[in-house]
Amino acid sequence: MAKTLTIQSDNFKTGLQLLTDDSKAPFGSAKSMVNVIISDRGGITTRPGTSLLGVYNSSLLSIRGLYNFRKSKGESDILVKSYDDEVEYLNPDQKVWARLKDGFTSDQEFGFTYSLVNSDNDDFMYFCNRYEEYQRWRGAITQLDGALVGAETSVQVDSLLSVPIYYSATATANTATTVTVSTAAYSTDMWKNFYIYFPSSGKVRLISANTGTDITFATLGVGPGNIAFQIRQLKFPATGTIIYGGTTIAYTAPDVYNKFPVASAHAA
Repeated sequence: MAKTLTIQSDNFKTGLQLLTDDSKAPFGSAKSMVNVIISDRGGITTRPGTSLLGVYNSSLLSIRGLYNFRKSKGESDILVKSYDDEVEYLNPDQKVWARLKDGFTSDQEFGFTYSLVNSDNDDFMYFCNRYEEYQRWRGAITQLDGALVGAETSVQVDSLLSVPIYYSATATANTATTVTVSTAAYSTDMWKNFYIYFPSSGKVRLISANTGTDITFATLGVGPGNIAFQIRQLKFPATGTIIYGGTTIAYTAPDVYNKFPVASAHAA
């Protein structure tokens, strides 16, 4: 049986040669390279083998779907897998698998696809197993900022904001619901449904309209002052549910950039 791989580097057009007799291998051949790949530079290299992504999963049910959710706004790709009744994602920062959703019909094959064509103007991964209804996920991930003992009225995390900063400036006039930049030349309502974020206070508000120089948003209660602000988007829906510690909990519209308002948090 073939056991020696010979690389004819001076005449590569002959390809790879497998020899059963080591003594016939030309001088300089790689006698021990029995498992190789063609590298991206067109050469020969040893096969790197496999790596375990995340912690070993001892489930007896095999993976029934695997997908790489590629974001389009400068954020990390997210690897997603399904098995048993679970759909999990690999946290791109922590490199651990976490639950996206469970409770599906057990051990069914999942299909995945991607779309940016939607009224939210955001990336979505769509998935289904032919039994439950189609699901979609925008890849929103954040990290708990400390442990929860339970009964908190907000869940504090690293950030609710997506990465891109679409615009930044310093207000020249302000009220509780508007900021003015006297030198601006916005198109009418170009910032509608974006969020205004004030880094000095952490406040975020949904923008309802804008003129050429004025931006109108949900009330802050008092004027913020002539301070710096940014136009951003939330990476989470304005209201909805989050999953942490494997449990789902509802939240309402945020007041600051790093807290989900909830009725009562559970320990995590």
